[in-house]
Amino acid sequence: MAVSVAVPKKRPRHFVINGRDVFQKFLSAHLGVKIIGVQKSFSECSPDLLLFAGRIPKLGSIPLAISVTVMLLPREEARKVVLNKIRDARNTFKKEN
Repeated sequence: MAVSVAVPKKRPRHFVINGRDVFQKFLSAHLGVKIIGVQKSFSECSPDLLLFAGRIPKLGSIPLAISVTVMLLPREEARKVVLNKIRDARNTFKKEN
């Protein structure tokens, strides 16, 4: 008796993903913004920074940064920190123009 076995097709690219990309996707979903990367702090006394894309009218998407410690906050509080950072950046650019 012959048995036929289905040969799996090549896996789609989205199955080949590294840990850093998974972490960035998780953080992006958690904070509600696109995480660009992590910037090492300039001193041992300050935390590293999460870089994210903030939308500023007339400028489009610009990189903004918040402390990595925002990851320790509950989701809603963390999103408020992000929104406040974007609001502050918008206000700064309004004053300059």
